[in-house]
Amino acid sequence: MLPLQIVPVRNARQRQQFIHFPWKVYRGANPDPLWVPPLLIERERFFNPKHGGFFAHGDVQLFLAQRGTEIVGTISAHINFLHNRTHNEHIGFFGFFEVLDDPEAAATLLQTACAWVRDRGYKAIRGPMNFSINDECGLLIEGFELAPVMMMTYNPARYVEYIEHQGFGKAIDLYAWIVDQRSYAEKGRGAKIERVAALAQAQTGLTFRKLNMRRFAEEVEAGWHVYNQAWANNWGAIHMTLAEFRHLAYSFKPFLDPEVMIVAEDQGRMVGLLIAVPDINIPLRYSDGRLLPFGWLTMLRRKREIDQMRVLIMGVLPEYRRRGIDAVFYREVRNAGLKRGYHTAEMSWILENNDVMNNTIAGLGGRRYKTYRIYEKKLS
Repeated sequence: MLPLQIVPVRNARQRQQFIHFPWKVYRGANPDPLWVPPLLIERERFFNPKHGGFFAHGDVQLFLAQRGTEIVGTISAHINFLHNRTHNEHIGFFGFFEVLDDPEAAATLLQTACAWVRDRGYKAIRGPMNFSINDECGLLIEGFELAPVMMMTYNPARYVEYIEHQGFGKAIDLYAWIVDQRSYAEKGRGAKIERVAALAQAQTGLTFRKLNMRRFAEEVEAGWHVYNQAWANNWGAIHMTLAEFRHLAYSFKPFLDPEVMIVAEDQGRMVGLLIAVPDINIPLRYSDGRLLPFGWLTMLRRKREIDQMRVLIMGVLPEYRRRGIDAVFYREVRNAGLKRGYHTAEMSWILENNDVMNNTIAGLGGRRYKTYRIYEKKLS
């Protein structure tokens, strides 16, 4: 085996190698049929410092692990200045940890990320964060037997051992729940939601409508305001910049289904938002990450196979909480999803200490079926 080198990414060619490396892990000698390749066109923009929204408030270094000319692993080390200002912390982060079955490379990559953060005077490192809590985050630690849904992480089980052997401990867990139409209807759950939703709608006087794709730019900006206020007090939450929110919205605009995106309004002002998205990972796994020249045809042909959605965002402005608005959202998205052929919904991710949401989803007939972990390590 050739000696191991850790190489900082300094140019566009190396950045392309970094972006493409996951194909070697999941489509290489031992292909993983559950892995879903990311869209390369989106990843290239995301990692480009001129376009990626994170670079406006973060310092990033990407690393490649090489044996000779062969790349065997990747990792990022980064500082999220917005996070540190928001939470009055002094920490760094790691992310995009991918590695072949090579324990030495795994250990050295993690040690390199720790050293990069420590050398800048920070006292702890947390991750995986790709790049922030508003992006894909957490390491899959339970639920390896099922494919990931849109914008949820996936990794080999061996990564758990790699990270924990380097002295990382649990910071917090994130849950993914699955709800199907049958469980929702059992034991009178659906009827109860209908009653609560009808009462809430009558008492609040709010109106509920589908997202207007013809006014997409306006809807995105209004949704951005709701998002940042609704999640402001959650663990690790940071304001998403408008550039980051727009990148997310426009990257997936071609795949959105406005029928399952619900807006709550008070006299024309958006005060709540539920965004569910068709699980485009179902057709994406056949695309190899490319839409051109024939990826679009594959996506269109396989789109009819989508029978699941992910409830990605649900929240209301603080002054509108505890009024039963969530019940209206559940009713509307369930009924719309049923008409669109979505028989199951993943609700994710939910913080392990968010008892209200976890108990509510369990009350809807949900089953917690995946767990993701964010790790932390003190740096001496």
